[in-house]
Amino acid sequence: MGDIDIKSCTRQSDKDRNTSFFHHRFYYGKDSQARSFAYGDERKHTCFVKFQEDTHYYGSFIDAEAFWTYYSTTWNRPRRFFWLIRSFHIAEEGTPLYLDIEWTQGERDDKDAERKLEIIEQAIRHAFRARGFEEITILKETNLSRPLAGGIFKHSYHLFVPEIFFRHNAEGCMREFVVTDIWERQLKSRAEMHYTKAGSMEAKPIVDLGVYTKNRAFRVPGSIKWDKENKEGKNALSLPSREFFLATRLSSYRNVNIHIEPQVAGQTANSTPKRRTRDQTQTGNSTRKKRTCDETQTAQGGEDPTIAAEIQQLLETKGDSFTRVVFNPSSGYYAGKTHPQAGRECLVCQRKHDHENCYFIIRHPDVYYRCQAAKNDQEKKKGVLLGQLLRRETAVELKLEPPISTSMNQSAVPVVHPQSAKLTSEAGTAYHMTAGELQALAKTFPPAAWTDPAEKS
Repeated sequence: MGDIDIKSCTRQSDKDRNTSFFHHRFYYGKDSQARSFAYGDERKHTCFVKFQEDTHYYGSFIDAEAFWTYYSTTWNRPRRFFWLIRSFHIAEEGTPLYLDIEWTQGERDDKDAERKLEIIEQAIRHAFRARGFEEITILKETNLSRPLAGGIFKHSYHLFVPEIFFRHNAEGCMREFVVTDIWERQLKSRAEMHYTKAGSMEAKPIVDLGVYTKNRAFRVPGSIKWDKENKEGKNALSLPSREFFLATRLSSYRNVNIHIEPQVAGQTANSTPKRRTRDQTQTGNSTRKKRTCDETQTAQGGEDPTIAAEIQQLLETKGDSFTRVVFNPSSGYYAGKTHPQAGRECLVCQRKHDHENCYFIIRHPDVYYRCQAAKNDQEKKKGVLLGQLLRRETAVELKLEPPISTSMNQSAVPVVHPQSAKLTSEAGTAYHMTAGELQALAKTFPPAAWTDPAEKS
């Protein structure tokens, strides 16, 4: 079937909100993701994806092999597909580690990029070695880098560790592992791990720490984003090999051996993490909006008077000596009680509140100040940085030679499942490749980074 215009696709009624692309069903419009999940779950599909053109389209396949066939042979348009990672909600699904790395600079510098990737790879190996995994394979997608307008070059890379499976990719599990074990303890203190966007004074991590959320979309190898520069598909990427595609997939991992479980307060390493459902957020006749994952401070071991005192001091340095910092045991976070007579001078809203309290989000060592009165304001609800807590541990010094395994305090990070401390043959067959084949794949793929068309002529 030849290339077709999106408007000419077979489209059913607006009530159904689904359409057929090359004889495969995709959902669009209101509740399209939920409708796609329900459709796929009913048919026991294990691979869920979306693609983007004029809007978001959600679909599912029986497994990753079926999606590969569709992706590589049937689809005849610019590829703009994303995996949908559902392991947070599906108990039998696991997710291998993935990292999204990107930064911009005035000119292309491949040697500098290689150096940064080497540092990050060493940090990944060190983090896993500290948890009992001596040998891992890291697969890299390095053909994502490209020049941008204004003489700026964007370095972009995806890294995968397909041998080790996390219970899920979100808060308290994979996210905690990346933020704490890899970023906070090893990379954050290194100047080369930060960059500043043009026109901005704020330094950002080159490791994207925001890609670890439930139902996360993550780009499929060989696909490009739907943005101003890629609407015509001019930056189209080559199709990856089938082996690389399956080894780096982030969907369709059912009933695999889980090597790293979540660590939350009151939960043992052998227990199954509780998944929050929509029903659990309803009280009486009204529906209470549950806090987002980044607002829930899990695995802090209950109240810590030292932390409360430090937050109190940070408030006083900002000129607030009336708000009292308390710990809420039911939610596990620290709040600031507004003084009944003096009120509270809000750092977010820049005005005085007589009743509404504030609360604090801790991303060690950073403490963020948020206001209950600003929860419906898209800009203000993010809060402001209040300051930093005193460090209670020394960051691991990262060297380029293989680091020595160091004992770490693991009270606030995911833990290795006791029965899965070593890789097993079952985990290897989950992606149809042995450890040796994966290591060979890491040496042969990916292709060279972006090449200027002028250099080819």
